[in-house]
Amino acid sequence: MTLAAEQAKQAKDLIHRLRVEVGHRIETHDWTACDAPNASVFWMDHLTEGEPSRVQECLRATHVAVTYAEVASIVACQATAKTWFYDTDGKLYVHTTGGDSPAAAGVYYLRSRFWEPFADKQCPSPNEVLFGGKWCEPRLAENSIPDVTLEVTPFSEGGIQQSFGSITLFNGDGYFDARLNDYIWSAAQAVLEVGSPGDADAAYVTLWKGWTGNVEWSDAGVVVSFEDERRIVED
Repeated sequence: MTLAAEQAKQAKDLIHRLRVEVGHRIETHDWTACDAPNASVFWMDHLTEGEPSRVQECLRATHVAVTYAEVASIVACQATAKTWFYDTDGKLYVHTTGGDSPAAAGVYYLRSRFWEPFADKQCPSPNEVLFGGKWCEPRLAENSIPDVTLEVTPFSEGGIQQSFGSITLFNGDGYFDARLNDYIWSAAQAVLEVGSPGDADAAYVTLWKGWTGNVEWSDAGVVVSFEDERRIVED
């Protein structure tokens, strides 16, 4: 095989994986109070998006944002306020800051954050593109992936610059229609990685980390702008 052919093969085998930590308001969902020993813990059955990465609360009266700490058991959640636990049976437990129901009127905005993973191609089993055991939807437009350097534009005074770019996600089947209306995509953490078929999560190499900006969608596709978290300071 020639060098050019080998390089082409390697490029074909590379897989880009985009992870976006989407938010979803959940305080208005149905919550059930736990029994003894602590009735200040509430649980919600079958969280729509699956296992959360973070749970956050905003007190409506003060607009104070609180990020809950994940704990390893229901018992630990019962023992400490501002904690959450996600059980393998699909139940999310939270111990609210005030000890009242997440659905209490006018008290909380409660948000679950979770990683929504996408890939630019898929491979047959057992080499599917996964993240944390979750299927990565093959919706990433490969030709829209920006260079690692992205576009550098002035960020603020003092010679600081920052890089920006955008990525297109396919929406021909309407996959994003409900997700863009009901979920929070702006100001979400994002990670772009590259790997090969069959790679474990740890084997993927991070190209950049950043935050989402504007989100524009249509029947055909969704264009998400990204802000690279790196900063360039000029002398």
